[in-house]
Amino acid sequence: MDPVDNTIGKYIRLYQNLDDQEFVENFIRMERWFSEGIDVAGKTYIQLVEDICQENKLFTNDFSLEGEHVDITEINMPVLQITGEDDQLVPPEASHPFSDVIGSDDVSTIEHSTGHIGLLFSSGSHEEVWPDVTE
Repeated sequence: MDPVDNTIGKYIRLYQNLDDQEFVENFIRMERWFSEGIDVAGKTYIQLVEDICQENKLFTNDFSLEGEHVDITEINMPVLQITGEDDQLVPPEASHPFSDVIGSDDVSTIEHSTGHIGLLFSSGSHEEVWPDVTE
């Protein structure tokens, strides 16, 4: 993450756009969404961080959930990866290799020139990405 942009830059952009009501309303919506977060049980969070983020067990096919092996080679349905070129949380180069280790022969990728949150909420994604996803 870019700590300077996330703590200072966004407020500079807000100040520069104070006369744009749509920008300000969207800024407030996003700040509220960021601050609300999602409660996750402690043990679940620890397993997520340790097994998936630190040890990459999902990718290496070593992940277990409640004592049962999650075999990603058994994924045999169509898979669509949606990636953002500027994603700082899950860069495309971290996501793309997953297509090579799952069992599905039907894997597609949509990559858009935005970041992690922009994939969900940007107007460009609503115009270009999500119509392709629904198709």
